[in-house]
Amino acid sequence: MGGILGGYGIRMKRPGLKKGTKIAVAMSGGLDSSAAVLLLKEAGYQPVGVTLLFWVDPLTRGSGDDLGDARRVAADLGIAHQVIDMKDAFYEQVVS
Repeated sequence: MGGILGGYGIRMKRPGLKKGTKIAVAMSGGLDSSAAVLLLKEAGYQPVGVTLLFWVDPLTRGSGDDLGDARRVAADLGIAHQVIDMKDAFYEQVVS
């Protein structure tokens, strides 16, 4: 086994999951979700990145371009990436 997984002797075998299975991964643009996608891809699965857009208080400043980071990681790894706009639902269900 090569790549990152092989270096640590990690096996990503899961009962019922065959190599090539598509697996949705929530991608925040951060290190943890990016590493999860990389590990799944190296293990032979087909990760699909999913990023949810939430409402952000206009009085606060964001921490950066998280969506852009998630898109770049997906592009660099050659995986599909979907964005789901949940801003209105989040505002209605959580904020108000």
